[in-house]
Amino acid sequence: MPKSQKGLTSFALRNLAMVLMLIDHTAATFFPEQLWLRYIGRLAFPIFAFLIVEGYFHTRHFPRYLLRLVGLAILTDIPFNLMVNGTWNYAPFQNVIWTFVIGLITIWGIDQSRARFPRPIWYLTNALLILSSTFLADALDTDYHSLGVIMILGFYFFRGNTAQKRSGQLSILVLANVILPNLQTLLLIGYSNLALYWDYYGFNLISPQVFALLALPLIWSYNGQQGYHTKMNQTFNYLFYPLHMLILGLLATMVF
Repeated sequence: MPKSQKGLTSFALRNLAMVLMLIDHTAATFFPEQLWLRYIGRLAFPIFAFLIVEGYFHTRHFPRYLLRLVGLAILTDIPFNLMVNGTWNYAPFQNVIWTFVIGLITIWGIDQSRARFPRPIWYLTNALLILSSTFLADALDTDYHSLGVIMILGFYFFRGNTAQKRSGQLSILVLANVILPNLQTLLLIGYSNLALYWDYYGFNLISPQVFALLALPLIWSYNGQQGYHTKMNQTFNYLFYPLHMLILGLLATMVF
């Protein structure tokens, strides 16, 4: 029997991210005042974004991989609406699977343009693809919006586990989870009002997305192995997302 490598497999990372997501969604639904649970949940998205990119590089059939995600996004729509807004047919924003779909199409497009165009044109198409995808995520109001797409692209462009790649991943996550969200807050309240708001809100004024950076040590522990994998397990991984939302949403309608 081959000796297993040290570190975390994609199976372990995915299950860890699912637990973190469940903690986050349970807290958002039933214990919104327990912010520390939401902070724990911030680790989930970067792990999923990383796994989406790894899935892209390891899939043997990209169209099938993409269609599975699109199908999951559609299937999740009603459970997501129920959990987020307590209704079947409306939510203030779209579920995060659509963000993954946009990110996945973008990295596929970047690879396609690399194979077809000389470098100067490839740089131009990259810029257009990135601008279009981030605009689309914001326009469709998908969960995590353009910041989610930026994180996916970060794990794509800096794929690997060298010191240089890790620095790139860290830089992108700092941009998406620290600089841009807090800059948005600053622009919203105005620089002149910052002291007033800080006196009232304190550290709560800082975006909780900063805790997403804590996902990086876990991601850097990835050993490149798939780990335990069966068709049944794969199906469970896909269905867990809409099912846990459906259960939380139904429980919330009964409790509240």
